[in-house]
Amino acid sequence: MDFYYFSISNNTKIEYYNYKMRKITFEYSEKCDLKSFIVNVLGGDDNGNTISCNNKLYTGNHFVSNVQDGISAILIDGKYKDDVYIEQRIVDENIIGLYYFNAEQCVDITLDNSIKLNNTQSTNLLLVDVGLPIDFLCRKGTTIYSVCIFVKKEFIKRFIKQIILYDPSLNALFNESKRSILFNNYLSENSLELLNDFKKTTYNSPFYEFYFKALVFELLNDFFIQIQGDNYFIQNN
Repeated sequence: MDFYYFSISNNTKIEYYNYKMRKITFEYSEKCDLKSFIVNVLGGDDNGNTISCNNKLYTGNHFVSNVQDGISAILIDGKYKDDVYIEQRIVDENIIGLYYFNAEQCVDITLDNSIKLNNTQSTNLLLVDVGLPIDFLCRKGTTIYSVCIFVKKEFIKRFIKQIILYDPSLNALFNESKRSILFNNYLSENSLELLNDFKKTTYNSPFYEFYFKALVFELLNDFFIQIQGDNYFIQNN
């Protein structure tokens, strides 16, 4: 199941930062093909599920996996050679996005065009998105290691409803009339350890996709554990 549509604009004036830079818009739906976008627009080389890029904007790798029916994921591992403004948009009402970030430099983040997390040290950042716009300003030289997981609501709902300490506020994640962000400003120690361990896996490993799928399930499992605590908030509109 593919969830992706992407577009790129050069030298777009970003009003909030008041100067021109490249802008990339990520729109997640079930109709589109991430691999084609990266290969055709970013100039990447298609090596199976791994797409390698090296151009004026970006150098690094993307890894794409349809983990199972209802779950899809991207790993982004690279460095930006210029300032870039990234727009993340979920356009399908039945999808939840989990964004795990590990960056060496600070990233400016805007949630729902109003909540600004400027100069966020994103080595410990998790955002869970159910349709609200999330924008990122990655400055020249920023190195990103990110796992983005896209899950159908029905898949998550089956598990969340079984949580013993279930918080009724989590119902906002499944309210069709609202969009919401569940925000956690740090990763759990377990999730961070999972990501750091997976970094050691080389892309040419014959079992790379198997390991990546295992990582996705382990991160999801830890997410279900963490939302039983008080270390998150939900914003709706």
